[in-house]
Amino acid sequence: MSDRRARERRIFLNADYTGKEAVVFATDGGDRRVLERDAFFAMCRRMTADIEPSSEEELPTEVLIKNPSSKLLPQLRPRETSSVVRAALRNALMLVPSARRNDPFFVLGVRDYYLNTMGKAGVGDRNLYDDAIFVVTRDNVVPFNANTDPSTFRSGIAQLKVGQAVCYKPGLHGISRGAGYPAFRQNSPVVVVRDGRGEDSDAGKAGFFWINLHRGGNTTTSSEGCQTVPPNQWDEFRDLVNILLKEHQLTDFYYILIDNDDLIAAKDTPANETNALATSRFAVKSLADLNAALSFMGGEVGHDNGAISPTTARSLRKFLDIVNLPGIERKPELLFPVVQAVYLALGGK
Repeated sequence: MSDRRARERRIFLNADYTGKEAVVFATDGGDRRVLERDAFFAMCRRMTADIEPSSEEELPTEVLIKNPSSKLLPQLRPRETSSVVRAALRNALMLVPSARRNDPFFVLGVRDYYLNTMGKAGVGDRNLYDDAIFVVTRDNVVPFNANTDPSTFRSGIAQLKVGQAVCYKPGLHGISRGAGYPAFRQNSPVVVVRDGRGEDSDAGKAGFFWINLHRGGNTTTSSEGCQTVPPNQWDEFRDLVNILLKEHQLTDFYYILIDNDDLIAAKDTPANETNALATSRFAVKSLADLNAALSFMGGEVGHDNGAISPTTARSLRKFLDIVNLPGIERKPELLFPVVQAVYLALGGK
């Protein structure tokens, strides 16, 4: 290898410039400075350390949830009863294409869920997590705080129109700003209402509007029309939906956006009409159910009076390793549907 090639190899592989000094120019043709090698790299480190992300969109979720305190969030998650949520879903299923109305789960968005308890009473505010999202399966209804509006008022900005179903699939959000992060991307045409312009649709157009479903921020809901979930709930929401997609071998799912008035109206739906995603004969909803399912699948289980027993815990860890979903044993809202699905798939009744 020639001396030149050897030197280039040292530079690119080891940042070894051989010499102890570096010549630095502030601008092209500007003043010349000579720095010691260590001083040069220290200057580079200071320069990169001073670069701040331009928005919360560019921060990892791990950073945002370290300080989840936010004036944009209500104190509690939505506390609607599962029967009312199921009734509202049943009333809205006509919005979903007929071939998909028997899907094993849906995501239901409710605009203005906190209409009179957050922001200005009676007004649909922006830049607040004053809406709700419910993940509805045959056996569970899991609530999340959410935002279904753009974060600001601006001529032309899009707001997803209430009363429609949108297909979403896993994909990256924020790719226009860089690598993006895992979220859910629009996978069917939508209708939006643009500030100052009225309704607009991407049906028949060259591309989608990309009204995605993604993580919001702590100081902003991070939306130009997208549906967003606060950072301290995002990972749970994303993981739950991905688990359900994997469990049911689906590549996408339907999100239905309704208004809080639709949820209120659902409270008057007769109980015998609330059979959207009817409960199966066996549902894992307690420690006793968990023990029964694990025992059926060949696991050793302990008592079910209170906290989970060491014996059951060992069987549970083994089960989660087998299905390649370790780490969800402390999240019943994720764990119970997975155990139940495998139980039923193996012939449990």
